[in-house]
Amino acid sequence: MLALFFPDIKITATDINKEALSVAKTNAKRFNVEKRIDFVLTSYLDTINKDFDMIISNPPYIAKDFKVDKNLSFEPQNALFGGEKGDEMLKTVIECAIKKESKFLLCEMGYDQKEPLKNFLLEKGIREFKFYKDYSGFDRGFVARIKE
Repeated sequence: MLALFFPDIKITATDINKEALSVAKTNAKRFNVEKRIDFVLTSYLDTINKDFDMIISNPPYIAKDFKVDKNLSFEPQNALFGGEKGDEMLKTVIECAIKKESKFLLCEMGYDQKEPLKNFLLEKGIREFKFYKDYSGFDRGFVARIKE
């Protein structure tokens, strides 16, 4: 969708799941934006050696022991569960954005993770951030300025 709305954007799309990348490639071709997207099979940005102005992430963020609705049972488990508390992968994404010196980080998160993530951002020296709510009024994500 970003490639569709922003014709001058260059995107690197990553995932650890080959099938998810395949679906993303199919969708990009369908909307004729595949030439502006590099698809990379990797964990976080481990195999990518370049800088990013912005990192946008929707990592797994559900706590390991949380019982999900039946309609999510078809999803790959590694796409849902983000660790014991659920925010571990989100914290790794924040650290990754810091390491890559990204200007901005946008992340989806769980409705109950605002306080621990706020504390983690502050602990990492990030002072400029804002949380946002979804249409149901639940905390759902944040935008952070990582580097000037």
